[in-house]
Amino acid sequence: MKGNKLFIVLICLLTLVWLSASVELVILFACHDFCTAGELFAFLIPNKYEANDISTYILRFELPYLFLLTCCLVGVGVGIWYLTRKLTPPRVFFAVLITGALLAPFIIPNQPCCLLREVIVVSRQILKVKRNKDNAKDFLYPISKSQNIEETKEVYIFSLGESLRYHNLSLNGEYKRDTNPLLKKQRNLYLFSDYYANATLTQYALPIIFTGVKGEKYETHFNRKTLAYPFKEVGFYTALISNEEQLLNNGLHDYLTQDFDTLIWVENDSLIAPKAQELVKQKHKLFIVTHFLGNHFLYRNCPEGYRKWLPDYNLTPRASSDSLFINAYDNTVLYVDALLNKFITDLDEEDMICSLLFISDHGERIMKHFGVHGHTYHPTKEEYHVPLMVWYSDEYKDAYPQKVENVIKHKGKPVCADHVFWSVLDMAGIAINGGLMNEMSIFSDALAPHERTLLLPDGKSVIKLDK
Repeated sequence: MKGNKLFIVLICLLTLVWLSASVELVILFACHDFCTAGELFAFLIPNKYEANDISTYILRFELPYLFLLTCCLVGVGVGIWYLTRKLTPPRVFFAVLITGALLAPFIIPNQPCCLLREVIVVSRQILKVKRNKDNAKDFLYPISKSQNIEETKEVYIFSLGESLRYHNLSLNGEYKRDTNPLLKKQRNLYLFSDYYANATLTQYALPIIFTGVKGEKYETHFNRKTLAYPFKEVGFYTALISNEEQLLNNGLHDYLTQDFDTLIWVENDSLIAPKAQELVKQKHKLFIVTHFLGNHFLYRNCPEGYRKWLPDYNLTPRASSDSLFINAYDNTVLYVDALLNKFITDLDEEDMICSLLFISDHGERIMKHFGVHGHTYHPTKEEYHVPLMVWYSDEYKDAYPQKVENVIKHKGKPVCADHVFWSVLDMAGIAINGGLMNEMSIFSDALAPHERTLLLPDGKSVIKLDK
């Protein structure tokens, strides 16, 4: 009886080893690093789009590694069975020793492949959200509007992209492919050349951007209302229009959307601009946040008519080419160019004071057989150097000439996501009294540089980006 129980325990331990090793090796081969809380978050929080992407990739690229791993571990299991067939103290000890040695790397916290540590990290983060998501219900901003233009129609847009990196924009004047053929023709559009994200995972980037806290004080965001609240206080109608596959629709981060007057979820990015235009026709004072699925891995958020660079992973997934994924990615950049251009063109046709600020929540590291972001504790510059763009109407320039002048003056300065909250408010002439508006807004003459940091996948550690 004792022998049977011990055998069951050993088999259970071996099963745990197999599961842990499978996850770790798949991530290791795909991302050249071990699993972090970022991957686990994607599995624990329902997201059909991301889950489908990950499973599709595993089936196409990682299945042989999983097969070999299974064969090896079955061999170890047979060995343990042989040792426990005739139980003697030395054999039992040896069997336990073998199983413990296999399991140890996955349960010792200071090991890079400790899956257990990352499970604990992401579990704690989810629990913190659930416990603290209502903390800001009594929070108040001391708000004022710097310019009284009641009679004139005002529309302000804060637009969020996904996984769009600065390097792949032809707008930067350096990228050889013409990925922005339409935006480069837009008047009054400026791209900032030295803007950094504050996190390489959306679940950390958005709360910081929406509330204006810094990465090293991430958990304080629970105690603040989002940027929609100041707009409501000065009489604006506020709306969030988002692709339904994005993080704000996962049920956990709904506390970031509760300050908006209306929430609109759409099936694809092409529907965002038309929905926004409907609101523009209806409202006199309007603030809209749009959230695109954009350039999300596996880079399939793109109609076939925009598949310009081939071979593209989504058209020929089995093709043998070093450009398989970069082609697919650049095709989505071309599509985002068309979406933003249509959005801006429609806004420009209206007779109103209007300005749009666009950023991407994070970037992307693209390799020969994979694209990745936020999945290591040593991110590359491609994962956090992302675009910040500002567009304004002629009416906006007439109403706020100094703000326009400041944007043009600052477009080459080092800024980061810490500046976004303050900049969006200042773009509309909204001030938080006693706040950091002057030194933190790109629309301010007194914009001051500060040390830029990046929040890592554990949700608490930060690294300095300006070394």
